[in-house]
Amino acid sequence: MDITTGNTEAILRFHRFHERLNRSLKMQAIGLGFLADELEAGVSVAAIKQRVDARADLWGGMPDWNNVGDDLALAVRDLGQAGVSRAFSAFDLFLEQIDAELTSWRDFSGTGQGDGSEAESFDDDRVEDKVDRFYARLGASRTRISDVWAVYRYFRFARDCIVHREGIASPGLRAAAEAPELAPTLERWIMRTGERTVPALVPVRVGEPLAFSHRQALAASSTLRLVALDIGQLVISLLGLEGFVYLTARRTFLDEKPLAAVDPKATMVKTFNAVMAGRYRVRDYDHVSALRALRALDLTKRCSARFAELTAAR
Repeated sequence: MDITTGNTEAILRFHRFHERLNRSLKMQAIGLGFLADELEAGVSVAAIKQRVDARADLWGGMPDWNNVGDDLALAVRDLGQAGVSRAFSAFDLFLEQIDAELTSWRDFSGTGQGDGSEAESFDDDRVEDKVDRFYARLGASRTRISDVWAVYRYFRFARDCIVHREGIASPGLRAAAEAPELAPTLERWIMRTGERTVPALVPVRVGEPLAFSHRQALAASSTLRLVALDIGQLVISLLGLEGFVYLTARRTFLDEKPLAAVDPKATMVKTFNAVMAGRYRVRDYDHVSALRALRALDLTKRCSARFAELTAAR
């Protein structure tokens, strides 16, 4: 049984966010693309307005376009910048959640290191990067993600410009864009990361808006996903089998809002196994070893009792 390639709930939630954002951004980009096609084909703004009015679902009515080309370019830029901001918001939440998972296990098992980790927040904007801090607190180095670090830093500075400077490029972002390690990182991107495309980074001019589109937002989310996967593997290695089993049991049965989809024909054991092998993707799942760990944690009876409660309340 190999838990190292599995997911905890925090990893799974970020991965699903990445997939949702990918679909949403592409849908929005398609809509803007169709609008651009209409305008390039010579369709008048009046004709477009008539079709929009017929849908009756555009709040506030048709925009007053004095220069539709500029408005379309602004919409594309806003789409990209908002997508980058959303990706980092989800990633920072992932850091909070996976930190909480590890802390939960350490509290339960009594293996906490007394490092004050429970009190730290990962939604602040210190000069020292929060990913650096996270690896250091776990006794690891962010050199684990050296193949993506330069691109990550480019997008982290871009996110800060979007959130704090209305998308206006800062000297810090320009320095990240001109970092000597960035070009070699992009050259080996596909070979080292297994991604299908190289991130489409745009030139940076200090004091000017970032000319982002959905492509940069998707690249940012994909880069963050690579970092999240590595952090996930690191945390799972620290959890070990018992820690992974504990978190699965807690999420499935013991949380205030448990994951367990109660099926009267199922049993606690079958439900637990389904979450381990299915939702959390434990490779070559060995239910005997997992259930032995559950018993060693003295959780079997608690999970069974909670499952009975959930079934009775259905």
